Amino acid sequence: MTAQQITNGLGLRKALAIECAKLIDNTRKASNYCYAMEREYKMLSPKGYAGFQRIYNIWTDGRKEVPPLFIGDIIRDRDMARGTIISIWLYYSAYPEGELRELPMYLETNLLLEEMMCGGWYA
Repeated sequence: MTAQQITNGLGLRKALAIECAKLIDNTRKASNYCYAMEREYKMLSPKGYAGFQRIYNIWTDGRKEVPPLFIGDIIRDRDMARGTIISIWLYYSAYPEGELRELPMYLETNLLLEEMMCGGWYA
């Protein structure tokens, strides 16, 4: 959501719909990007570990019943990171109606996914 949209009084429900649609598109693109990096035999960089861990923390919100994302095996860690992105995409593709409390999660995740696709998360 841009500053101009806020100034013009864009409603929170409309902002939610825009950001949810953007999240669906970005997670689709990001999962394709992750597969492309795998085809090039690239592994997560330290920046990639940090970025994926942040995305994981945003969506699991510290729930103890959720297993940790990274376990120390570089191949499985890369696959689990990609799987996190695909899980978000699958859920919101099937249920595109989000809740207002999730709007900050959409915004931060969209920023992180755009950063990932600019490079530096795989080496």
